[in-house]
Amino acid sequence: SQTGRFAKVAPGELGEALTFLRQHHQTVGGLIDTGWRFVVPDEESLGERQREGQAHWWNGREGLMVTWVGDDDDGPVLGLGAAVTRDPGALARMLVESPQLARGMEAYAIFWLAPTEPAVQEALRSAGFVTDDDSGVLFERRHPSK
Repeated sequence: SQTGRFAKVAPGELGEALTFLRQHHQTVGGLIDTGWRFVVPDEESLGERQREGQAHWWNGREGLMVTWVGDDDDGPVLGLGAAVTRDPGALARMLVESPQLARGMEAYAIFWLAPTEPAVQEALRSAGFVTDDDSGVLFERRHPSK
């Protein structure tokens, strides 16, 4: 089905979508966020997103957005698991249109634990995304015995 310039990935298109992700998703080690964990996209993980209606082509086959649905204290949210475009310069345009996917679920926000690459961060800002005071940054400290 179609939502603006987004169209759900059909079951027969799963292989094409997986190839697209592998070719164009060069950030965060190519991982996608499923809402609870980051996974390597494969037929199982991307297939689950597709079956749940959470994998969408954008503007024909110019981009692919993988999402998840969740909620927090303020209500339902649409989470971005991956947002990938054939032309990296088109990412901001796809992100500007991402609220179309949240319309039917009455989400109050769209979340993306986004890659730190400057081009991705700039695309988010130019698409109207902001960070808030309680946004997290993951820190790690190795145990002294390791």
